[in-house]
Amino acid sequence: MAAVENVLALSSCLDDSASNNNRLAKERNVAKPNYQGEKRRKDLAKKAKKEEKRLRKLEAKENPSSEDADAPESAGAPEGIQDAE
Repeated sequence: MAAVENVLALSSCLDDSASNNNRLAKERNVAKPNYQGEKRRKDLAKKAKKEEKRLRKLEAKENPSSEDADAPESAGAPEGIQDAE
């Protein structure tokens, strides 16, 4: 009989602690992180970056002369290095 009383006492203690935890959580009103919103913002930023890159490539393909003007004249060795021949 004493074992049954101990089990009942323990279960009532557990119920009380669970209800206290729920009550405390409601009082704190802790905001949960919005992982889906964060993922969406990252995906949108990634898509925007890809679109900008695609447009730059398309523009460079249409106007190859403007890309040549931006590139350095010598594609070989850096200045100051001479061939030993």
